[in-house]
Amino acid sequence: MSMALPLAIVVRVLLAFVFLRAAWHKARSLPHFQAQLDAYQLLPDAVLPAVARLFLLLEIAVALTLPVWAWSTPVLVAGGLLAIYTGALAISLLRGMKNLDCGCGGETAQAITWALVLRNGFLIVLALIAMLPTAQRGVSLLEFATIVPACIAVILVYCSVELAIANEQRQRRHLEMRRGTRA
Repeated sequence: MSMALPLAIVVRVLLAFVFLRAAWHKARSLPHFQAQLDAYQLLPDAVLPAVARLFLLLEIAVALTLPVWAWSTPVLVAGGLLAIYTGALAISLLRGMKNLDCGCGGETAQAITWALVLRNGFLIVLALIAMLPTAQRGVSLLEFATIVPACIAVILVYCSVELAIANEQRQRRHLEMRRGTRA
């Protein structure tokens, strides 16, 4: 089974965007990200600074190398990181830590939810799909003219889903506040 090269490029560009955005948030405030990691209570305090830096470096490396469709390692690392993040989310939700900041939005707090677990699961599936072999050939001008708008569209859809998840959380908090003022 193989995948069409244009589809592989679009999937890899989306994953690169996701990791570049995540790395940007972490790089802007590594101490804040380290505090978010600490809140999960999954790692010993002594390793938190090293793990925070490692995640940042891996995300940068993955984001920069994913668009090279001949390399499978970046896709494998991307899937591994997503699996680690998804596992941490699921473990924390199962432990009842619903008000925990996911750590994926930088300074903007976003509580962990099963919607984020599903989102990450979908990204893991995309990473697995991106590992399928593609035909080793160049991209035609017509394909390139299709790939660019497809990448833009997929990124915009991803950002819309992210915004919908964040807005649902804001709406829930607003309704809880309104219920609290009526009591």
